[in-house]
Amino acid sequence: MVLLALDTASSSCAVALVGADGTVLAERLEERRTGHAERLVPMIADILAEAGLAKGDLTKIAVSIGPGSFTGVRTAIAAARGLALALSIPAVGVTTLEALAAEARLKLGAVPILAAIDAGRDEVYAAAFDANGNCVMQPCRLPYGRFAEGRSDLPLNDLRLVGDGIASLGLTADALPDSRTGAIETIAVLGRHREPNDAPEPLYLRGADAKPPSAAARIARKVEGSAG
Repeated sequence: MVLLALDTASSSCAVALVGADGTVLAERLEERRTGHAERLVPMIADILAEAGLAKGDLTKIAVSIGPGSFTGVRTAIAAARGLALALSIPAVGVTTLEALAAEARLKLGAVPILAAIDAGRDEVYAAAFDANGNCVMQPCRLPYGRFAEGRSDLPLNDLRLVGDGIASLGLTADALPDSRTGAIETIAVLGRHREPNDAPEPLYLRGADAKPPSAAARIARKVEGSAG
């Protein structure tokens, strides 16, 4: 099994190849505000070449589905779906918030976690997970500084708080991950153990700030055309 992991949900453009035993065979990470669609396919080609593999050696794809940057989420999902279709392999989605929580559990242990990403426009994307990683508060938008309002169902005193959105909720984070949306290796680990269902769908918690460009559609055509 060779899994390809993709993440362009934030300012990072990240790709990784993971073998059957979970070993990272190759990876790339670029911090960039724009140009994810233009860089993603070349980065995939780079790590395949580094690992001595071809696209035909891929057996599964894991992709970050958001919440995050509207256009960034579209870009990675378009690539994942295009490759999966062209290669007849499964693709699975991993949310940015579950990746943050899973990464935090490696540092904090098996504890309940509230993961939060600053979404801008005075809002935070957040979700809560129990000690086993089960989602107990579905991903949602929260206004700055008002997490506790109407959330008496969640044991706030027991939750460990993770992510760059925690401070915007008026709380103090217990841990800050290495990446805003979870490391690419974490996305790969979660994807390895996830059973494929339908094709990955973007998790949008609000609309685009502007009309999205056609880059996501172009990248889907590009990866399909280069899959041979």
